[in-house]
Amino acid sequence: MRKSLYFSLIPLLLLVLGCKKEEGRGGKFSIKGKVYALFYDENMAFKTGEGYLADHDVFIIYGDADSYGDKISTSADGSFEFNFLRKGTYTIFTYSKDTAGISSSGEVAVSVEVTISGDKELEDLRIVEEERKLFRIRGKIKAQYIGLDRRTINSEAYVADHDVFAVNLANPSAIEKVSTNTNGEYEFNALPSGNYKIYTKYKNFQGDVNGDDVIISKDTTIAGSGLTMPDLVVKLEDNKLFAITGNIEIIEIDNFGIPITTAEPAGDIDVYIVYGTDTIFGDRTRTTYNGNYQFWVPNGTYEVYAYSDDELLVSVFPIAKKRSVIVNNSNVSVPKITIYD
Repeated sequence: MRKSLYFSLIPLLLLVLGCKKEEGRGGKFSIKGKVYALFYDENMAFKTGEGYLADHDVFIIYGDADSYGDKISTSADGSFEFNFLRKGTYTIFTYSKDTAGISSSGEVAVSVEVTISGDKELEDLRIVEEERKLFRIRGKIKAQYIGLDRRTINSEAYVADHDVFAVNLANPSAIEKVSTNTNGEYEFNALPSGNYKIYTKYKNFQGDVNGDDVIISKDTTIAGSGLTMPDLVVKLEDNKLFAITGNIEIIEIDNFGIPITTAEPAGDIDVYIVYGTDTIFGDRTRTTYNGNYQFWVPNGTYEVYAYSDDELLVSVFPIAKKRSVIVNNSNVSVPKITIYD
């Protein structure tokens, strides 16, 4: 009888062991560091300088995976940071020019393996890099939404689909134009060294500036590395946009649907919004580290949702946890959504 009971417990034990969270996203820890470069001429014969390297790809491998799980580019000061990681072992790597001539690609990987049970800051990843000739300028456009009195700032948010221009001051006729993405971000690529004017504009509805457009600009110089610009702030009429805000919490469950953690803020989770009677989502955002999210919308009826494992174990596929919202000339706070993983 005991033997029979022992063997009957083995499948249950395997199921429990199978619930162990592997390395990857979904945790609360971070790994951060910087990339430091020794710059050489195009023949890799003479060192021309050194310093922290902006706009350089850094990769992370989760556990013993065969390929990288995510990549990011370093910021203006050469820094990078991978967030929302679980406990475990990770490999951080980037590429360096091959000065020994052993790689057919001309590049070699510089990597470090790290085991984390909390936030971790790495020593600099030191690489060799060819002196750059072309650079990147990136930034964001923020909108101040002005009330009907044309004076009061009702709210601020990064604005999508807004045109931004780059002018090379050495050649004023060379103008490039891009539009911001859904996060208000813009990016100019492959720019030569030099002095630039970055500008955007908006329709003059306040009557305090002559002309049809108000131009907001900043001058900058790029030489040696790319850079990130300060926000350019435009003023837009706020006669129809309102905020839908809410919070997502997450509970981890085992293979039997039994909670194994208490509810925690669900950071870096996709949240979707459906406009009116549409059958597909109209926009998507991600929660902040404390599980908060926000949409800006006109008056109307909406549905907000996030995907969750089925705690009732009826479906093997993710299910949508939804909230219906009516916006009527005011901001709306949505009841908390609980998802399971």
